[in-house]
Amino acid sequence: MKYFHLFLLTLIFGCKHSQKTVLNTLPEVKITGNKNTGLEVLRATKEFSFDLIHTSLELTPVWETEQMNSTAKLILKPYFYSTDKLILDAKKMDIHSLSVKNKNVEIKIKYEYDSSKLEIWLDKMYSAEDTLEVSIKYTANPKLIASGGSRAIRQDKGLYFINADEKNKEEVGKVLYFQDY
Repeated sequence: MKYFHLFLLTLIFGCKHSQKTVLNTLPEVKITGNKNTGLEVLRATKEFSFDLIHTSLELTPVWETEQMNSTAKLILKPYFYSTDKLILDAKKMDIHSLSVKNKNVEIKIKYEYDSSKLEIWLDKMYSAEDTLEVSIKYTANPKLIASGGSRAIRQDKGLYFINADEKNKEEVGKVLYFQDY
């Protein structure tokens, strides 16, 4: 046993750690897109501030002018952060009125509209626990939207009137509506 302890002590004190730890720092790397293809590196997704719980639409087509008189009631809830501002995509619309229902009372609220985005200032700060109902009365003008789209999808208006002028007597007038999420 005496030799075992002596061996163990020799082993412990006889070994010396001789390696030094060297920290290497890597040079900074900058990632850029390929200028030849025009591709960007980061294509962030659209930021969503509200969860759309329910949509109710009252629609009245105006066939002569190919417009849609509408009232939209949106039931929303903030996702995470408290906010007093709501931004909606709304191309080429005439906004007639905008209100929020608070304790069963309709309150008119302020907004700004640039023919593309509707920026709404709510009556108070809403948290993730709150639910709000926004009511928007508007007229949609799909004929005023310039056709865009891409190679795969030729049109991007969202609202189409088919045979509105009744030139084709064999086809009934129709309205097509597409929503992009």
